[in-house]
Amino acid sequence: MLLVVFLCMWPYAFSSSKYGPVVNLSQALRMSEHWIGGRHPFFDANPLMFWFLGQHSGILPPLMPPLIWLGLLFPWMINYPLRFPLINLINKKNLGLLGEIMIVSFTLYVIAHTILLKLFFPTRYTVHTLRIIMAIASGISVTNILYNFLSNYQNLRKIYLPILGIILTFILLFYPNFLNSYPKSDYRIGNHPVLYQFLQQQPENTLTATLSDEADNLPTFSKRATLIAREYALPFHLGYYSQIRQRAIDLIQAQYSQDLNLVKKIIQKYGIDFWLLESGTFKPEYLTNKKLAKQFSTSI
Repeated sequence: MLLVVFLCMWPYAFSSSKYGPVVNLSQALRMSEHWIGGRHPFFDANPLMFWFLGQHSGILPPLMPPLIWLGLLFPWMINYPLRFPLINLINKKNLGLLGEIMIVSFTLYVIAHTILLKLFFPTRYTVHTLRIIMAIASGISVTNILYNFLSNYQNLRKIYLPILGIILTFILLFYPNFLNSYPKSDYRIGNHPVLYQFLQQQPENTLTATLSDEADNLPTFSKRATLIAREYALPFHLGYYSQIRQRAIDLIQAQYSQDLNLVKKIIQKYGIDFWLLESGTFKPEYLTNKKLAKQFSTSI
């Protein structure tokens, strides 16, 4: 299997991408896009944040629900099979598989940090595996705790079972509703249907220029292109990103220039059909409040 994977990947190791070379460590260090507040934050001067909680550098995945941390009790429970008899029912082979997954995950995490940006970003190798393993371990831990509790207090089972049922029902059904981000589907909602409908009525090669965050939604909801959009401005492939970056700089300079000739030049250069402005576009705080404008305004 490894040989097949190796042979499949071999051609890509020596081929060049049409999007240009991938950013390397020395280049990323000089790009504000890869620091806190940037488009894809990775570097952080705080070692605790960088190694443990960093969005793309830390070893701990974000958005871990509180109940899942009970999985940390699982390694301790394994050492006390007499106290937690349900542990003996676990298939040792499957238990070993969880350990192997953890070893592989942490090994790839370390390697990704060692040869930084050669294997993408390190968190990619722990963010999903830790969530899965912690969820499994948490389920086992909770089951053992409840089993021991009910076994030790059999005489009071008639009293505790209804209470326990009510508590579990509350936790499972009502607790998530108090969380603002649950369920976190991460869907994007288009809030300007009239604008989308208007652009849909234009020719298919229509190009819209805007510094509004709405630029992310226009290609999806109006099916028309935008000159730039933050969602499509990931600073990885430099051949591609350098063009996006130059477009953004040109757009910002033209939008806030009093030179009409510069505006006409940018329109002709990129073939812009519509220039979308928001209320408050020319207020001083606009460039610092809008994610897209903020990403590139520091480069001017």
